[in-house]
Amino acid sequence: MTAVVSIPKKLRDVFELLCKGKIKEGIEQLKAIPGFEAHKAIALAEIAYFQHDFESAMDYDEQALPHHEEWYAGNIVNEHFFAYVRAAIALKCIDRAKRVLTAFLKREQDTKVPANDMDRHKFHVERYQYIIGQHLLKLKGRENLEIYNSPYQVISNGDSMDKFIAQLKKYRPKFLSDSIDGAMYMLNFIYKTGNTTDYVKIYEKFSDKIDDESLHIKASKVYLALKHPEKAKEAIRTLTSKAWFPIEHPQITPMKLWAEDDLQKIMKRDFCKEILYLPKVQNR
Repeated sequence: MTAVVSIPKKLRDVFELLCKGKIKEGIEQLKAIPGFEAHKAIALAEIAYFQHDFESAMDYDEQALPHHEEWYAGNIVNEHFFAYVRAAIALKCIDRAKRVLTAFLKREQDTKVPANDMDRHKFHVERYQYIIGQHLLKLKGRENLEIYNSPYQVISNGDSMDKFIAQLKKYRPKFLSDSIDGAMYMLNFIYKTGNTTDYVKIYEKFSDKIDDESLHIKASKVYLALKHPEKAKEAIRTLTSKAWFPIEHPQITPMKLWAEDDLQKIMKRDFCKEILYLPKVQNR
């Protein structure tokens, strides 16, 4: 079992450069640093996905993901799996992806761990069994899978704002309904059962101040359902430049966008490259 690897400041600085959208300069510096191949491959995979160089992206992920114990954050594997599967479908590399995912799971199952780590290991193996099982179904052409976030459906006769304001007063009495904190709290519930027009109204009032990245993704999904693709893109731009931040140093792009089925309508090459080159929030 591999231990978490501490990376040097020189490499951390390069990842920050990439995160700022300095891609060409960052890649040159990345290649000049020896070692830390798994960490570097994660960043290079993310660059390749957002450049729609899916063949290279799959190659980099196949190099990096088996070494996921070298970093703490589990969301790297989770988010890269979504992009990997979409790349495999786009390239018609279904059998290749099935082999890689199956081998990943077997490696996890066969990993020997100390007795005092068995509970944690069992939890992770069971989680990977479920996640990889879902991705294998996706590769077989199945839709409406639990882990793939489904498109938003417009709601025109949903719960009233009075209900959400009353809920806010009950559970978050210190938050005002016309404040950013109150808005972020209510938006999560409005998205599920409230009227679409109410979500849009509140989101547009506070969008520049919202630091919950999920609310920008939801806004983008709402705009797509309303057939406003340019507004959907603007919500993702706002997410990228104001709300998204990496948990681990090699994370340089909002990879969670690949988990959203409906967002793939706007995740075309030019827009993905725009997102790649946007400076992101620095909060490491």
